[in-house]
Parts: sequence; structure tokens; C-alpha cells
Amino acid sequence: HNMPKMTGTEVLLKLRADPRHEKLPVVVCTSDALFQRKADAGTAIGKPNGCLRKPIDLKKLTDLVTTLT
Repeated sequence: HNMPKMTGTEVLLKLRADPRHEKLPVVVCTSDALFQRKADAGTAIGKPNGCLRKPIDLKKLTDLVTTLT
């Protein structure tokens, strides 16, 4: 399902624009293959620190979060 009222990219941009959260590691969970490819290449809007494709593999999520902390 899509997020109500605001896209994930909009949320990410708002986080990055706020000095209190600009360095917060963010992992995006998406069903959008194009966004994932851009995130993996470092060219996605908002520059997420990681991106996982739905359905989420909990082992991959755990490994990714571990590398970001």
C-alpha cells in the first residue's frame, strides 16, 4: 500500500531538510523497482541510506540496520 497524504520521498526530503534529522540513517522499504535501483546507485531523491524491496526479508533488514548503527 502507498502511504496516505504524503509519499515516502516527501517524508525523506522533509527529514533531510530538518537539521535535527539530516544525518539520521533512513532505510526505505518499497515495491518500486526503479526507486530501489536509484537508491542502490546513490541517485535516489533524498539519498536513503538503504533500500529494501517488498516483501521485506527480515534477515536483510536486520543486516542493513546493523551496518547503519
